[in-house]
Amino acid sequence: MNSVRHISAFWRRRSLKFWLATGMLLALAPISLLSVFGYLLYEKSITRPLIEVSREQREILQPLQKIQLSLWDMSRDVIDYSLTGENQHAHSYRRELDDITQGIASLSQAVGVYESTSRDMVRLQRDWDELNRVAGSIMTAPPLGVASLASQRIQGFEAGINQLGQDIGVIFEDVRRENERIHDIALADFELSELLIVMGFALSLLFAGIGVLLINRSLVKSTDQLLAGAKRIAAGDRESRIAIELPCELVNLAEAFNLMTDRIDSQEQALLLAARTDDLTGLYNRREFDRILTNEIGRGARYGKPLSLIMCDIDHFKRFNDSYGHQAGDQALRAVAATFRAGLREVDQACRYGGEELALILPECDAGGACMTAERVRQAVEALKIRLEDGREVRVSLSLGVATYPEHGGSYETLLQSADGALYQAKQQGRNRVVVWRDSGMGTLPDSAAQHSG
Repeated sequence: MNSVRHISAFWRRRSLKFWLATGMLLALAPISLLSVFGYLLYEKSITRPLIEVSREQREILQPLQKIQLSLWDMSRDVIDYSLTGENQHAHSYRRELDDITQGIASLSQAVGVYESTSRDMVRLQRDWDELNRVAGSIMTAPPLGVASLASQRIQGFEAGINQLGQDIGVIFEDVRRENERIHDIALADFELSELLIVMGFALSLLFAGIGVLLINRSLVKSTDQLLAGAKRIAAGDRESRIAIELPCELVNLAEAFNLMTDRIDSQEQALLLAARTDDLTGLYNRREFDRILTNEIGRGARYGKPLSLIMCDIDHFKRFNDSYGHQAGDQALRAVAATFRAGLREVDQACRYGGEELALILPECDAGGACMTAERVRQAVEALKIRLEDGREVRVSLSLGVATYPEHGGSYETLLQSADGALYQAKQQGRNRVVVWRDSGMGTLPDSAAQHSG
């Protein structure tokens, strides 16, 4: 009895401040506890997994990009070596071989956290070993020149390159699916945290109302934006950007995702540019030449517009290389390419067709305009002074063949054949001149044939 009286007296002696503080504590305790628990759940199940996904994606995507770029370079070196047998391609091949081997090793370590990729990595390693074996047999065999392009080893090598590219695509897909799974788990955990917040709101309506409002206006919205943006990025939307203002953890995570997307986009653009252009001259390569010419012929057919093709060849280029060296030859090719870029319209396209043979595609340009362009280019190259490393100044000249769609050819093959025929005739007539294809034969551009010889 005395104990009960003492306890009762104790509560009766408490001040209003104590009761207000106790009442506020009791009102805030549910939402405070739930907030702490919700934050721990959020940190463990949402923020950390998403940050880990971002880190793992960087560790996986960088080796994948490195392997893809090195595969392009290795393919070029192997084919070029089988054509020419030059040692520089063999050295470059070995360097790219080391890069790919290191990239696959890094990738194997990075994707170890994904159980679904174990079989894909085994297949990637197996296909790489087979491709490496085929490439090694090509690099140790004597070069066969143009005939090597039709050989079984080259065809098997190209098939191996394609298969390896498919393996890399499968791993990309594995990573994407794993990211979506983690995002779904994080979303489910977030929905649970929302439920806890609602419970806290019901238990302490007066004081929890402001907190729930702030959470829904900042945390919920930002997390939804982050999850939605992360899924868009994981699905391959490279133009998607995540814009979040609060809280700072999600802001930093969103910035990491945006930076990762920018880097991926930049690497993809660099890879696309490398696949379209010639490394030495910066002009479009043969593959891009085929695509551009085919598209422009189709556009000319649709709109009834002319299209001119100029095939160019640097005169006596082999003799030039023998006299001054291959580095001087490369310097000459770069100088001629720069002259092309300076003397063409924005719509015109300059390409390296192969070796010292170049091509100019002139949309909406008839034969007369193409001849004037060709002669202007020929004169600019003829006047070009190429300063070698030893200080000597040398010159080169061009032979040019002109053909126009649809007068001289109504298809890719016939137009290219006409331009090649005109180029051949320019060489036969003494080089350093412009020759235009005619239906009854080939005609030389007035004045140039009589006044210039190579």
